[in-house]
Amino acid sequence: MLCPSRFFSKVSCKGIYDSGFVFALRNIALFSFALGVLLVLMGPDRRTFFVALVMVVGIMVSGVAELFVFSFSFHVFLRVFGAKRSFDETFGVVAYSSAVLVYAWFLPLLVVAPFHALYIASAGFARVHGVSRFRGVVAMIAPVVIAVVVVFFLVWSGRVDWVLDALRWFYSVRVF
Repeated sequence: MLCPSRFFSKVSCKGIYDSGFVFALRNIALFSFALGVLLVLMGPDRRTFFVALVMVVGIMVSGVAELFVFSFSFHVFLRVFGAKRSFDETFGVVAYSSAVLVYAWFLPLLVVAPFHALYIASAGFARVHGVSRFRGVVAMIAPVVIAVVVVFFLVWSGRVDWVLDALRWFYSVRVF
């Protein structure tokens, strides 16, 4: 976590997908379990336990999905910037950058975690894909900027009725 360049110089690109995926699954499970424990400690009753259980499962499922979505979007931009390696290597680097989840459940450090993940992944992309750290950072920021611009223009154009309908449905459903 402190010297990602040294770490990625020792990691073999051949098995980075499998080992990275297992590493990320452990981190996602630890993160979701820690948040579930915090929620149960805030209000120890049956409903809170049920909500915490659903939250833990939801975070694990969404964490794995995010791993693939982020890896794909980063890989597209890395290819634009001249990366030669395959999606497996990009996925492995993104998976290893999930190491920040070990401390991200502690809410004051949640602000630092995305920047630390950016630091780890940029070092990994530089080592594995042979691009500069700057290009690695741009490849990670570009999809976020594009998504924000698209959402901004959707809101500005007034075509957000589907979002409002989904929110109305979400708030109309009563779990308890």
